[in-house]
Amino acid sequence: MPRQIGPGLNRGMFLLLLLLAAMLYGCSTVEKASKNQKLHLQLQSYDHAVRWGELADAYTYMRPEDMPTVIPEGLDNIRVTSYEEIGPVINLDENKVSRKVRIEYVLRDRQVVKTLIDNQIWEYDSEIDQWFRVNPPPEFAD
Repeated sequence: MPRQIGPGLNRGMFLLLLLLAAMLYGCSTVEKASKNQKLHLQLQSYDHAVRWGELADAYTYMRPEDMPTVIPEGLDNIRVTSYEEIGPVINLDENKVSRKVRIEYVLRDRQVVKTLIDNQIWEYDSEIDQWFRVNPPPEFAD
């Protein structure tokens, strides 16, 4: 006769339910880790583009339908001299994060140093498995 674990639940059924729960938890954990890895890679790629002066490319990290029709002029006059994340990435909800970055730059034509804080908001699109910046890149003041 099978041993009873609780009211009407035998040991074999209990182990089967425990295994099923562990598998479901494991799948969700792997999925979350994959989404976090994609975020890390997307942020790293974005940071690289901005840090190395590809400022117009920053707009390509937005959803195509959210991209401005005209990229601001004068980005070629900007040379980024420092790009530093300020604090941790903050989860706003399951599919949205925010972070702050301090950007120091020089206006090439006048050799004027400026600093701005870039408040970024990123959102995950589960349909295409990709992170997008949902607010526009910062405006670099002259």
